[in-house]
Amino acid sequence: MTESLSGSWESWPLEEKIRLWAQIRAAAWRQTARREQLPPDGDWRIWYSVGGRGSGKTRGGSENFADLILERAQDPGGEWGVVAPTWDKDARAVCVEGPSGLLRTLGPAVKDWNRSMGELHLHTGARIYITSADDGARHIQGKDLRGLWAEEIGLWQNWQMAWDESIAFAVRQEPGKILVTGTPKKGHPLVRRLLSDPEVRVSRMRTLDNAANLNPASLQAMIDRYAGTLLGRQELDGELIDDVSGALWLRSDILYLPAPLDMTRIVVAVDPSGAKDPESGNDAIGISVCGFDSYTQYGHVLADYSLTDGPAVWAKRAIQAYHQHEADLIVAESNFGGEMVRHTIHAVDPKVPVKLIHASRGKQQRAEPVAMLYKGGRVYHTHPMPELEDELATWVPGETKQSPNRLDAVVWALTELMLTSTQAKVMSAKRFGEEPIYRRGDLTLVGERFIDKER
Repeated sequence: MTESLSGSWESWPLEEKIRLWAQIRAAAWRQTARREQLPPDGDWRIWYSVGGRGSGKTRGGSENFADLILERAQDPGGEWGVVAPTWDKDARAVCVEGPSGLLRTLGPAVKDWNRSMGELHLHTGARIYITSADDGARHIQGKDLRGLWAEEIGLWQNWQMAWDESIAFAVRQEPGKILVTGTPKKGHPLVRRLLSDPEVRVSRMRTLDNAANLNPASLQAMIDRYAGTLLGRQELDGELIDDVSGALWLRSDILYLPAPLDMTRIVVAVDPSGAKDPESGNDAIGISVCGFDSYTQYGHVLADYSLTDGPAVWAKRAIQAYHQHEADLIVAESNFGGEMVRHTIHAVDPKVPVKLIHASRGKQQRAEPVAMLYKGGRVYHTHPMPELEDELATWVPGETKQSPNRLDAVVWALTELMLTSTQAKVMSAKRFGEEPIYRRGDLTLVGERFIDKER
């Protein structure tokens, strides 16, 4: 034990140096942390630290996970795990290498960081496996984990495999604790499950609680944009938002189902921002990918690629989505920019077919038929898309200040796929066993697939 050691610090064994350092860092963290950032009292297996953006939840997750690993003086080794939404942007860049990451909180205890393998090796003998929920947290399958840090679970797409198949079977050694951190996303099934589980300990944090550690200008910008809104209650206050009175969509309207491999049509929809300077971040550019299966008559929301960048960036992203999903065309709302929308897309790839649609009706009138498709069980999401689903479930016509660009993109796509005369022809031909073949601009529908005649 460090108490019985004598002589200079340099003569101490490495493991004793690390042990003393761990005690000092743990005491320092407990002195500086807010009460809600510290583990709950008593015995617990799962602790869910719920907080707004910038509230200190990631810092708390990293610090407390480091404590959990280093405090086991009698048996300091073992296997541990970290799971984040994605590998490069979250698990590696935030949980390990970020300003609140494990390289900082574990400090001199780190012996080696293998970036390519996603493994942290400590001088204590502990090994930490870093992985992402996107691939179902496969890197921890078959491991004997003593504990795990699950970061931003509300953004996990392949959550069921990651939580129910990987984490559930891997965390099986003492102390067997799981630290969960993230902003709550009401529509996410795993968030809903954990918050409703009486065995899960929950602590809550607000962005303003951590104001002393945030850039004042950035904090004020977030407050100016989101304060007083439903999204602000979720993103700044870490509040779980229930169904909103007056919203066209309920959370229960959003259903999940894997999309069929060969759909009748796939389109990319773009809803350009009405902001004068899109790069300012005042308004998102809605980019949605949706498909339709004429066999089941279901629409499928495949992806949400919305962003807040300028024309060259969003055009490139829309075209990437078009090729990635083997779409038939890009549908774009033309009220803001008119032909400039088509020219912006064709400046990147002139062969991509673009259909411009003018919004002759208000947002509510356009959205209501699509909302009814959701309520009738005719539309499914292939995986949780928290930002899109938050917008669907919190947008109240005539009341919500923020423009629903993600929602608009989905409405344009599903209207094109399920509520137009083109779709009626496809459905009619399918019903009577015909093979519809006709032309529309640069597109030809052969059988049930649009083909660009120039491709």
